[in-house]
Amino acid sequence: MAIGHITLCINALIQQELTSLPNDAFVDDYWTHLSFCYSIAIPSTVYKDFKEALNIHLNPSQHLS
Repeated sequence: MAIGHITLCINALIQQELTSLPNDAFVDDYWTHLSFCYSIAIPSTVYKDFKEALNIHLNPSQHLS
């Protein structure tokens, strides 16, 4: 079930890439493959996340929750 859920939540091109894994692969194999291929932080992604963090504005008249 976990492999099916992971497959449904990712892009179609990445789904095709995961079909290259053996049929008897475990969820850990899928997760390791995705982590190895797609968890690389590039400067543009880090900068985008940094800019989004700087743009958070809290309203002092509202409770934080």
